[in-house]
Amino acid sequence: MAGNPSGIALSESAGALTVSDSSQRLLDGLDDEQRAAVSSRATTLCVCAGPGSGKTRVLTHRIAYRAAVGGLDPRFAVAVTFTRRAAVELSERLERLGLRDMPVVGTFHALSSRMIASWAEDERRKPPKILPNRAQMLRKVLRSGESIHKAAEELDWAAANNLGASGYQPAAAAAGRNPGFPLWRMAEIISDFGTEKRFLRVCDFNDLLRMAAERLEQDDNLADAYRWGHRHFFVDEFQDLTPAQFRLLRAQLGGRADLCAVGDPDQAIYGWNGADETLLADFASNFEDAQVLRLDTNYRSSAGVVAVSQAIRPSGQSARAAPQNLGDLPEDALSIRRLNDDDAERQAIVEAIQAERLPGEHWSAQAVLVRTKSLVDQTAEALSRAGIPAVAVAGESRWAEGPPPSGQEDAVCVSTMHAAKGREFAVVHVAGLEEGLMPHYLSMDGAALSEEKRLFYVALTRARRKLSLTWAANRSGARHGGRRPSRWLMDLSRTMEASTARRGKIPARIEAAPGAAAPRPRLSASPLNGRALNGERRDLALIRNLMEWRRRQANAARVPPQAVIGDADLHSVASQRPSTLSELELLTSLGEPRIRNFGSRILKIVSEHGGASEDEATRL
Repeated sequence: MAGNPSGIALSESAGALTVSDSSQRLLDGLDDEQRAAVSSRATTLCVCAGPGSGKTRVLTHRIAYRAAVGGLDPRFAVAVTFTRRAAVELSERLERLGLRDMPVVGTFHALSSRMIASWAEDERRKPPKILPNRAQMLRKVLRSGESIHKAAEELDWAAANNLGASGYQPAAAAAGRNPGFPLWRMAEIISDFGTEKRFLRVCDFNDLLRMAAERLEQDDNLADAYRWGHRHFFVDEFQDLTPAQFRLLRAQLGGRADLCAVGDPDQAIYGWNGADETLLADFASNFEDAQVLRLDTNYRSSAGVVAVSQAIRPSGQSARAAPQNLGDLPEDALSIRRLNDDDAERQAIVEAIQAERLPGEHWSAQAVLVRTKSLVDQTAEALSRAGIPAVAVAGESRWAEGPPPSGQEDAVCVSTMHAAKGREFAVVHVAGLEEGLMPHYLSMDGAALSEEKRLFYVALTRARRKLSLTWAANRSGARHGGRRPSRWLMDLSRTMEASTARRGKIPARIEAAPGAAAPRPRLSASPLNGRALNGERRDLALIRNLMEWRRRQANAARVPPQAVIGDADLHSVASQRPSTLSELELLTSLGEPRIRNFGSRILKIVSEHGGASEDEATRL
């Protein structure tokens, strides 16, 4: 049995190892699911942990618990995280648990660099030089007009999938890649870039994983020595592993499988950058005798936020709010606002941040999450103009590091949804929730669309007490004039209406900006603009009936027809065909009084014309 360098007391009784009181504290305060994961006897364990379920706590407590009962020596353990920030947090937590000796903790890239440098030192040679400026070298191999950014992204994807120049083109075609170059040309760029690196005797960060894996695979003596000193592996965010990282992990493990992996299939959002979500799903197939456990109690979020995020949870698994979080009713956790344009949306966000800030609460308790970098910049600028300190976080890499810039720690975090992963805030404002932005117009089908939904789920589950969601009916610089709300806002509106149906009232949390008029969506084949042209005739018949009903209603009330429902809203109803009062309020600027007075009749007219088409029902 392994020694016990952790310093946590053990005792022997009748030949059986028993854990003393000082070790029992590692299980105290854990729920049943967490306790099972920490104390599992399985050498190969996968923990599928939902948002706020305490995955880092489980990971650190399992390391300490196994050390306490003699299952591992921490000096021979390796804990892999995806950011340096996470590595620092994990190390600090282990220290607080009383470990005297610490595991090796770091990212895959940091561990690879350390391995390569150590081998070079043992062999009395210089370690490889890291390329200081990849963009500068890419300029040498690119032609005029070819994008450095696009080429760099595709180099990363190819490296993440263990692809060289010869294997790139068929793999990229099978994956539906569109790097902005012909695939044959991108293969040339990969080849030329590799030639340049070899000529200058440099490598980039992508090369580190490959080089480390190759040495372990090809040099048995070196691999045996490494594996003797690195016997137990703990990997966080397993759903984000790339094939290249998985190859390295396999090489590090050798024929053993002393591995604890923690991840969440619902938070797999880096497929665009080479991550392979199936590595988590296939864990039990890839590792013999593996045990798979789940953590589904969310200790981060209020019951309301859990209910809202559950409505669009990609896997359909049932999440639970922790008992102490059940005081907040679901309707208190969510507001959805339709704004006339992006300027009005930014102003609404400013006002919401000011209104939601509790007395004495830091600005950093709130965040604004958006889909694209351009929206990050625009929103952060708007907050700064309003006197609200804001820090922009626009990186979408899995390796985005560190806290906000010095001096801006107490600031509203304005971030892309990707960069917000792993963070949490009391209040989260999610903006730009329109078709074409969320989901993004480049990710409208297949695996890409599924990943967009997971990204939205990640954004929602960053919130502890409240979510504020907004969309703009018009957006400057948009690819199309009239915008429509994200399909997932429609899902949430139905959930909200169901939660208030028993009370017999309209969910007032869905709000329209005063006087905002919904644009008439253009009927075209574009996924951003409702149905295709073959539905236009059907819409015209519905429009005629709505106009006739509006005329009679206006005459009876002696008001202009526009006071009942405006032309733009009428066309929006005809093209989008809402089926619930929440959807009607989400899609129009009618507001609660007119929804209360006219909503049921409008929905009845829509229903008499067949409601939503089968295609629409599937898409929404």
